[in-house]
Amino acid sequence: MTYVGFIHRCILVLVMCLFSGTFHLTAISAGEPAEDNCKRIAGIWNMSYSGTSCEGESEESTLTLIIREDCSFSLKKENLFSFLNSLLSYGKSLQLKDDKIEATIGVLFNTCGEIMMEGEVKKTEKGLWITGTYRYQTKGGGHFIADLETQKQ
Repeated sequence: MTYVGFIHRCILVLVMCLFSGTFHLTAISAGEPAEDNCKRIAGIWNMSYSGTSCEGESEESTLTLIIREDCSFSLKKENLFSFLNSLLSYGKSLQLKDDKIEATIGVLFNTCGEIMMEGEVKKTEKGLWITGTYRYQTKGGGHFIADLETQKQ
């Protein structure tokens, strides 16, 4: 992380702490309804990703992806300020058609823009998996893999 990026994130955390009780973002599936709904993939997913950030730095981490039956979704990342997760990024849209999945993640307060994800849902003897690629709106991107931890019944 660059020095400017570090300072930017520190200021962001301070601002978010001040406004954390003021608003809450909710993920809503945008666009035309998908032909296939998300009931079969609804649940809690463990996701790992690696690639290049929009700033050109290597990145690798894990997060929790929560997909709801209506195709809305949210992300949670383990960090010191976990209560800020919904304020820093939010599930903007998710579409599932057959086994192809496309999602857009909105990221607040950065210059990278949105994150676009494309992948495929696969069923194995160990359960459901999603594998695919992600890319930032400006530049950068990489690969991700997720396994279904808990399926919504």
